[in-house]
Amino acid sequence: MLPIILSLNQFMVETLLEYNVQWLEETSFSQQRGQWLYALLAKLEKPLKPEMCSLIRTLARLCSTFRANLASAEDPLLPQLNLFICLVGRYFDQTDLADPIKQEKERKHPLTSL
Repeated sequence: MLPIILSLNQFMVETLLEYNVQWLEETSFSQQRGQWLYALLAKLEKPLKPEMCSLIRTLARLCSTFRANLASAEDPLLPQLNLFICLVGRYFDQTDLADPIKQEKERKHPLTSL
């Protein structure tokens, strides 16, 4: 897959990403689809065109829907779905679609309180 992805120009990346999101709307999420989506997102250049921004927002919403419909938190698709939601939300700056960041309370080391 890597030689194929590396040979794509930006127009081809955007076109293939659009096809993959359309297929995702009509079918279900799979690990193979996730691999292609990840590769295409890795090759997608920033700043995004408005059409691409809309497309990846659709991708994040679809992933969120698929995630909500998983039967178990142990489903092997969960990490991939979480990754796409995170990539769209954080890397592509669509923060309104990102999951909230859980911040751990700072823990004091027992010796530092002396």
